[in-house]
Amino acid sequence: EDNPFVGRASALPEIWSLGHRNIQGAAMRGDQLWTIEHGTRGGDELNLTEAGQNYGWPIIAYGIEYRGGPINEGITAREGLEQPAYYGDPVIGPGGMVFYDGAMFPGWRGDALASGLRDKQLVRLVMDGDRVIGEERLLTDLGERIRDVAVASEPAAAETPGDDRPQDRELTQDGPALRLWMIDASAYIFRAYHALPPLTRKSDGLPVGAVQGYCNMLWKLIRDMKGEDGP
Repeated sequence: EDNPFVGRASALPEIWSLGHRNIQGAAMRGDQLWTIEHGTRGGDELNLTEAGQNYGWPIIAYGIEYRGGPINEGITAREGLEQPAYYGDPVIGPGGMVFYDGAMFPGWRGDALASGLRDKQLVRLVMDGDRVIGEERLLTDLGERIRDVAVASEPAAAETPGDDRPQDRELTQDGPALRLWMIDASAYIFRAYHALPPLTRKSDGLPVGAVQGYCNMLWKLIRDMKGEDGP
C-alpha cells in the first residue's frame, strides 16, 4: 500500500513516491522523510516525501525550461499532485541537507540546513512544524560550491565543498570557535561509479585511481591537522 503502483504486476516493490526531478539530499526528521531537489531555471523543491504520493514532475513545476519558456503546460498545480513544502526561485542548486539538532545554535534546532552548489552558500530554512517560514543565507563569502552538510556529534556542523580540495572554515555566533573541515570526493566517486579511466596527476603525469585519490585527500587532511586539533 506504500507503493504508488500497488496492484500492478510489473511494479517495482521498492518505489516509495514519484514525480521527483533530481533529488540531491534527503534527511529524516522523526519518522518523516524530507527530500530536496534541483529545479530547472527556478523551482528547487523541498518536499515532505510521503509513501505513494506524486510530487508532480514534469506535469507541474515552479521553474521554466533552461532555454526559456514553460515546462509542458506551464502549470504549478493539478488535483492529485502534491505541492512542495517550499520552492526556491531563484535557485540555490541544493546539494545535501540535514535537520539541525546541535547545541551551539539552540535557535536553529529543528531547522533544515541545505548546502548550495550554485550560489556557494549554506541555506538555513526556518521550520514551523511542516512549514518553512523563513530563509537565511550563511557563509556568503565562502566562494566555494558546498556539496553536503552534516551536524557533528560535538556542537558543530561540517560541510563539504563541491570540488576536491580539503578545506576548513569556522562558524560561530560571535566569532571563530567552530571549525568545519570540508572535503568532497564527488569527482572520484563519479569516475568509480561509471568505471571511467583514472585521472592524471598534474605533478608527474601518473594515473590516479578513484580509491587512491580519495585516500590521498583524506591522508592530506589528517596530516595537516597533526599538531593542531587533529587525530
